[in-house]
Amino acid sequence: MTRRPQEDLDRLLDAFGADPARWPPDRRAAALERLAASAEAHEAVAEAARLDGLLDLAPAPAVGEDRVERVVAAALARTRTPAPRRNGLPAWAAWPALPRFGWLGGAALAGLALGLLTVPPAVPPGAPAVSAEAGLDVAGLLLSPYPVERLVR
Repeated sequence: MTRRPQEDLDRLLDAFGADPARWPPDRRAAALERLAASAEAHEAVAEAARLDGLLDLAPAPAVGEDRVERVVAAALARTRTPAPRRNGLPAWAAWPALPRFGWLGGAALAGLALGLLTVPPAVPPGAPAVSAEAGLDVAGLLLSPYPVERLVR
């Protein structure tokens, strides 16, 4: 969906006012061309200029130095500071945090040992040889929970 050039000019006037010096340079040329070619654009700029004049009449708010300091202090208090590093490691990898995750490493090692030490049942003597010609269901062997047991049945 493309916008009309007048909609672009209206958005520009709403955001930056009637003074072309305040318009973004990359959009200024197209807006000035639209302004030169359209009476509707002239009316929109005149209305924006009236609004700018009314806004200029309003007094600027007085902001004391103490208020600025309070706002800055509150903003700094809400920012998160990174945790200190120990021996060049992030805080989560430092020694006191390792016992929290030690069980995870232990469980991984136990699973690896169990997988490596579990011996599949031996094929009894005289069992038929397994070959591709025997109509072996390879996908079933790979996806079943105990593929070696299916070979000996």
